[in-house]
Amino acid sequence: MNDQPTELPLFLLKSVVLFPHTAVPLRVFEPRYKQLVSRCLAMPTPAFGVVLIKGGPEVESDSSVETVTAVPHRIGTLGRIVEVDQRDDDTIHLVVLGSARFQIEEVVQSGPYLVARVAYFDDRPGAKAEVLSDLAETARTLGKRHLRLLAAALSRDDDDGSHLLERVWKQAPTDPSAFSFFLGALIQTAHSDRQRLLRTETTADRLQDEVGVLRRENEILRASVRHRQHPSKPRLN
Repeated sequence: MNDQPTELPLFLLKSVVLFPHTAVPLRVFEPRYKQLVSRCLAMPTPAFGVVLIKGGPEVESDSSVETVTAVPHRIGTLGRIVEVDQRDDDTIHLVVLGSARFQIEEVVQSGPYLVARVAYFDDRPGAKAEVLSDLAETARTLGKRHLRLLAAALSRDDDDGSHLLERVWKQAPTDPSAFSFFLGALIQTAHSDRQRLLRTETTADRLQDEVGVLRRENEILRASVRHRQHPSKPRLN
């Protein structure tokens, strides 16, 4: 990972976890993050760290100096800028592609945005190839069911989600590690679940965790679909 920068400007987000091999759209409107993006676009390979906020207020101002006080999670993902669109309303719309994961070693700048010294780490298999294949297949089956249930819960009655399912799964990687990250980004679950999946160090553990999360979330979605199809009638006094 010698081509990865060891000092990164950090883009802190309240509700987005960026996984390797996946892309997210970002709308940049805060002056400090516009400054961050300008700095990155001047680099040969524009990139910054994307990290979920763990807690605390985002910024504090002392006179004209703005300091980031939000506490980020220690694990984040290097995001490479692959699309830039400067809008007439003075916002910047980006598409950022997740690359390597990193751990924050030290914050070296706290304003107007965080800059941190980071250490990158690879995903480890954590199990034999046949075990990973079985886990991935189980997760794949549950993931397809998850999308169908999600479509049924949110879409029109005449939409079974088949078009969404086909479009999404055409993009699904076959490599177990890449697939586990793809699935982590796909599952509709709490941000804390996604962050836990991101920081998991082995593919086997991540897939196993995703199987459990999918089973839980699918039950919740199934109940929502049943309620939508058969709403309870109000009681008459």
